[in-house]
Amino acid sequence: MFALPADTAYGPKQLEALKRGEVLVDTAYAKQTGTAVGDKVTDFRTKMTFTIVGTVTDGRYSHAPVLWTTLASWDDWQAKMQTNYVSAFVSQDSFKTDLTTYTKADIVKQVPGYAAEQNSFQMMRLALVVIGALILTAFFYILTMQKMKQLGILKAIGIRTWTIGSGLVLQVFVLTLLSLAFSLCVTLGVSQVLPSGIPFRFEWETSLGYGALLIGTALIGSVIPLRALKKLEPADAMGGMAG
Repeated sequence: MFALPADTAYGPKQLEALKRGEVLVDTAYAKQTGTAVGDKVTDFRTKMTFTIVGTVTDGRYSHAPVLWTTLASWDDWQAKMQTNYVSAFVSQDSFKTDLTTYTKADIVKQVPGYAAEQNSFQMMRLALVVIGALILTAFFYILTMQKMKQLGILKAIGIRTWTIGSGLVLQVFVLTLLSLAFSLCVTLGVSQVLPSGIPFRFEWETSLGYGALLIGTALIGSVIPLRALKKLEPADAMGGMAG
């Protein structure tokens, strides 16, 4: 349960109209529990009953739904809980105080399970990037080596090795870029149809960052076989062609 002053710049705007004993609930929570505006919810510890008067989006804390209420309702709930929970002053401006101060990043890191989840996700991302880099490098390496006979003919008719190599790298770049664009479109489309209960957020900055990393590894994979292309003798390549 979160409580804020009615005139605060933070939290849902509907807080201004809340009365004592009224709460706002997360939209996903309302769908999961089958509750709607006008229904009542009861706290199992204090047996206090609150009336749902509205819903909000993205009202979750550490994957748990949040009930937004007024300070008056909070005081009534705290009196029955007989436990003091942490309160805080929130400000975008710096000010001098004897109280302990935290940045937004510090608070996020202290959310229960946040650090463990981020470490797990980071390991998964790293593993996927390494696997993807190996697959891309091997794919473009094999693809180039299979074209050595055709590339030998191009060298035989006078096309410079630099020109052939530049063309190969450009092909790899275009193929990888088109694949990345297609995958981003698919991911964005899937994010629009996923149920609201699934915690999924599409971020362009993260997606483009990993996409650029994969493009870089693909280009590296395309450069590796260019050494063999440089040493390729046109006569050997043409003599090895069947028919």
